[in-house]
Amino acid sequence: PANWTDIDALVLPFVFEYNLPVFSRNGAAPVAYPGHYSTDVVADKAVAQIKTAAAAHKSLGKPFYVQIAPVTCHDNVHYDAESGGVAVATPPYPAARHAKLYPGVTLPKGPNFNESDVSDKPAWIKTLPPFVSSNATFMDEYYRQRLRALRAADELVDKVVQQLEEEGLLNNTYIIYTGDNGYHIGAHRQGSGKETPYEEDIHVPFYIRGPGLQQGVVNNAIGSHVDLASTLVALAGGQHPVIADGQTMPLHLSAKQGANFTQPKQQYRSLGTEYWGFHIDQITDSLLPNFTWKSVRADFGSSGVFKYTVWCTQEHELYDLSHDPAELDNLALNSTKSKFHTPELLSKVMDRMDALISAFYYCQGSEECVDPLKRFAPNVTSLKDALNPKLDAYFADVPKFRFKHCSQAVLLDNEIGGFDAQLPAKQPRPIPTAAIKAYGTPSFNATQLYAVTQAQSSSNGSVALSAVYTGITSTGLLQQLTAMLANITWHNPLTPIAEGGPPESEATAVSLARSGATETSVSNARPLSGTTGTTSAAAAPGGSTTARKLLFDQGTGVKKGSHRHLAAASTDRHVASVEASAMALPDEVLGVAAVELANAFVNKRYSMGGFA
Repeated sequence: PANWTDIDALVLPFVFEYNLPVFSRNGAAPVAYPGHYSTDVVADKAVAQIKTAAAAHKSLGKPFYVQIAPVTCHDNVHYDAESGGVAVATPPYPAARHAKLYPGVTLPKGPNFNESDVSDKPAWIKTLPPFVSSNATFMDEYYRQRLRALRAADELVDKVVQQLEEEGLLNNTYIIYTGDNGYHIGAHRQGSGKETPYEEDIHVPFYIRGPGLQQGVVNNAIGSHVDLASTLVALAGGQHPVIADGQTMPLHLSAKQGANFTQPKQQYRSLGTEYWGFHIDQITDSLLPNFTWKSVRADFGSSGVFKYTVWCTQEHELYDLSHDPAELDNLALNSTKSKFHTPELLSKVMDRMDALISAFYYCQGSEECVDPLKRFAPNVTSLKDALNPKLDAYFADVPKFRFKHCSQAVLLDNEIGGFDAQLPAKQPRPIPTAAIKAYGTPSFNATQLYAVTQAQSSSNGSVALSAVYTGITSTGLLQQLTAMLANITWHNPLTPIAEGGPPESEATAVSLARSGATETSVSNARPLSGTTGTTSAAAAPGGSTTARKLLFDQGTGVKKGSHRHLAAASTDRHVASVEASAMALPDEVLGVAAVELANAFVNKRYSMGGFA
């Protein structure tokens, strides 16, 4: 991308293969790292980038920004080439050195774990029966696997800090630790996943350390991902990004460091979240195709903090987070459940929050998006003011937000906002001229980005996505993989990861792979055949079934016979991959007991939407 000096990225379909990471540096031919653990490779590459950036900083005075994104503790996702490119998801693999950590740790189980009464939840949750003991036992082991996988991320952070210290830059560098989503295990009778509007999924960590920041300070102000760009630019002494919808986060900085940092003009009192498409339960491997929603969280001061959600199925949820943080009582369905608020007040709250969802849909720029109701209700200076009885009639008359139908992506004409009549017809949001001047013309086509056909759901729950948005079917995916594999170069497992650039032998391997030379002419290259060392790195993966199969088998990181294999060749994930949670769990990684737990779990088979 424009303005990036060095991009070394994991590439599909190996992004989530813990024991077979494949990277492409600055768009070059992919390089596979068999025998290396994915998070460790990311750590080594991050250290290499920091060394290079530090050298430029010392010699030229250039500041630097390094973004490090390990995939842990995502599920391991293995694409089975011999079964038509079926994606098989399993619990995350820890590094071998961490395989036996945390033997006695169990999943924290809050009030909504295996929720006893889900009669007031959306229809898809109502179909979920309570867990049986083997389900809960497996969730404990799944949780431990996530913790074990995260241990390598802890070590990554340590390596980054140590390298900055060695370079003499630690005290002049801001380090931020955050994530892209939350995660649930067992909440509201679900298995695991991240696409719901519930609290477990929408909260992400945000830790920051650096010059001028007060140690140990906890700030409970709400913010979101859209605030990261503004905050980073402000810390670097730059101007507010012209395309940013967010604002800076309120940081507790010393007078010296804070002098040039633009603090937010006001705190968020409301925040919108949304999701569209399908939901995958990552423990059960079940899929729900109609899973589009919009949600808003709002702080009404002394009246409380609430969350309101509109589903594409026309179902609604309202939770009083001040008194019900586990989201057990849906007050949109039964306002009399509240012990703290009258039905009349809750009705007013719902009117305001529904209008907020529409207002967030239209907001542009930090001025509007911090307080989106101002645009449509000029007399509203705060959410507390919005509850003024004089505004009851106004908000009651605002048409309620709704979806025409459940789509698999953002379709502009599918969302009917309460303020549509006050505004021109909706169009794809234009990119400001100043932004194009500053950042360059975007590479995507806006028409393609939005032009997505409606997914069709068959009776067995499989989803056929025929979309310009991805342009990938299972057959097309396999074709793309075959073409890509023809250019993969193998990094020697015994060779350290490059520092500051590809090792000479690896660069030679890339060159030879492009020219079609055999791997025997590269001393550190790994023979694809595993025996003779004469297979061409350029031709074999795409042209040889044996070589291609070996490549994909490497993704499990274990020998044949040490894990269960998926026998079915169907591309229907509910049929072919329902046993994925128990499949490919290596004995040497999980231990025999864990494999037995997984087998027991599978005997209580999940079906689409729940346990069967």
